[in-house]
Amino acid sequence: MLLTAAKLISTGFFLGFCPVMPGTVGSLAGLGLSFFLNGHSFIQWLILLLLFIAGVWSASAAERALRKNDPPQVIVDEIFAMLLIAAFLPRNTAVLLAAFVLFRVFDILKPPPIKKIQGLHAGIGIMLDDVVAGIYTVAVIQIALKFALKRVS
Repeated sequence: MLLTAAKLISTGFFLGFCPVMPGTVGSLAGLGLSFFLNGHSFIQWLILLLLFIAGVWSASAAERALRKNDPPQVIVDEIFAMLLIAAFLPRNTAVLLAAFVLFRVFDILKPPPIKKIQGLHAGIGIMLDDVVAGIYTVAVIQIALKFALKRVS
């Protein structure tokens, strides 16, 4: 029962078994979910907290079950990261699509210290490396928005 729950959560209800780019599929799922949380700040933060805790637990269980570090089927980290990113950006489709692309770049390239963070123990490393990629994404988008606003005014 617990292994089934861990599998459901860690794979984003089996989206992680997509044969092509499961991390991108997970990021898209998180982006889509972010539109449903628009304007519900308490609920949004509660969901993020619960999803982070469930993500650490389920990703750890998936690593043990699959006997592989950060298995590609585990996409709860991408789902969580996109929800987190959306919480810090304007509810604008163009901004969120740009954030999606930028997040995927950071998640794939893993600039320092993301690669090192990914090596942390089990689910915590799986979740935190995407949190840092999300922080990078939000920072770059926020800076770009500030420059864009200055150019307009």
